[in-house]
Amino acid sequence: MKSAWLPLLIAAMLPCLAAAQVQDPAPLLVASGHSNVIARPGVTAAYSLDPDIVVAEAVPGGFRIAGKAPGQTTVILVTITGARAVAVTVPVPFQARRFGAGGNSGGENQTVEFGNYQVRYNNDPNEISNVEDATQIEGERRIHVEIMNTNIFPAGGQSPVGFPMLSYSIAKPGHELTLMDQMVNNTSLTVNNVFVRGVHLRDGPWDFQAGITSVTEFQDFLLPANRWELAGVSRSFRLNSYSHLEGNFYYLSTDTSVNAGATPGAIGTLYYQYARPHGIKASAEVGVGDGFALAGTFDRDTKKQQLDADFHYQSPNIAALAISELHGRTGDFNWARQFSRRW
Repeated sequence: MKSAWLPLLIAAMLPCLAAAQVQDPAPLLVASGHSNVIARPGVTAAYSLDPDIVVAEAVPGGFRIAGKAPGQTTVILVTITGARAVAVTVPVPFQARRFGAGGNSGGENQTVEFGNYQVRYNNDPNEISNVEDATQIEGERRIHVEIMNTNIFPAGGQSPVGFPMLSYSIAKPGHELTLMDQMVNNTSLTVNNVFVRGVHLRDGPWDFQAGITSVTEFQDFLLPANRWELAGVSRSFRLNSYSHLEGNFYYLSTDTSVNAGATPGAIGTLYYQYARPHGIKASAEVGVGDGFALAGTFDRDTKKQQLDADFHYQSPNIAALAISELHGRTGDFNWARQFSRRW
């Protein structure tokens, strides 16, 4: 009897052991209001189960987590081999006060510096990744640096070195300059969730982007993209506390012999957005160029009902960028309602 129980006990423990391998034993830490880049090759998408605590997104070579409020949640990482859960903790910030000789706080021009460094080895392929994330805050000025370095050691003996992410950002209230890499999310008809390596400048209501594309996001998945060169400028106008208007002009260029079916050229759009906290959110955008384009969204979220819809149209010859901006007509509608505690 004892020998018969042993295989049954081992078989019963196997699902528990497999589940234990799915989630990392040590939770990741990220401070509230800050972000960390985690090197994890092969991640195509990242989701947070509680975006009010942590926001997650896939970036080249890994994923990024940003702390929103103290608490603990789980981030789901999607790869070609399956999904993996990672625990993330946002600790309660320590409130420190520095006093001067007269007893008053003297932290208005205080310099605060923090960051992290990590190194990771992957044996298939043989790869070493180094990630450095550093931030300096001095008064109203904030400097942020992100560097991700990847060293691959193939069988031929060569050791190519790559930098999937390089970013230097300096910001003050109303002004921000970022050199090299940034995820650009402007509007649906211009540049939407595309990683651009170049120059990114925000000066009050003006926004300028110029560079080349490397990866794009489609249905929350990070995908490699053919190379595009782009340059664009945007100007926003605040109409009232609930709505704003934005004008955009972008020029998109690519090698059509390599990027078959691409439609380079210039496009100008007018974008309007209306949003109320915990209520209705809606947007509409009209674009003109070598053709006509139209996009709109509607979202309503209450305690018992969630409704969202979007519509997208682009004529065949108008300039379009990324896999998510398909020519023709697309649209979707989603509605959910709670009728009772059980339904």
